[in-house]
Amino acid sequence: MPLVTVGWICLLCGAPGGLWLVFVGFFNMVVAGAERRRAALHTAVRGCWWPTVRRLAAVPGDVARAATPLSQYAVAAPGDLLNEALDRLSLRTGMYILVLVADAGHLVGIVSAKDIARLMQRHTLGGNAPN
Repeated sequence: MPLVTVGWICLLCGAPGGLWLVFVGFFNMVVAGAERRRAALHTAVRGCWWPTVRRLAAVPGDVARAATPLSQYAVAAPGDLLNEALDRLSLRTGMYILVLVADAGHLVGIVSAKDIARLMQRHTLGGNAPN
């Protein structure tokens, strides 16, 4: 901030170099703010355990043990109406994914909030044809 102030004073006194001091001062303020946020994030996650491939390889168990059961997700059949499926999704707090399961119990796909937003945008813009 002092560099910006000095730059403005120089600029008001007629020194054209004051404008550069203002720009450099603003640049320093932006970079210092970004560094302050990065340092705060680094301090906050310092005690967290970040898994590495070697650490994960040492954990006993298989994929089924680590996976979230399908019963904890909002599930819909491919032929269900979107508004009914979204009602089911909103009843489960914290669930953002709608899993589509065919009649035989095989996974057909996963619908995320981004997929729904893209569909709504396409519909709003008049391009109703699916991709």
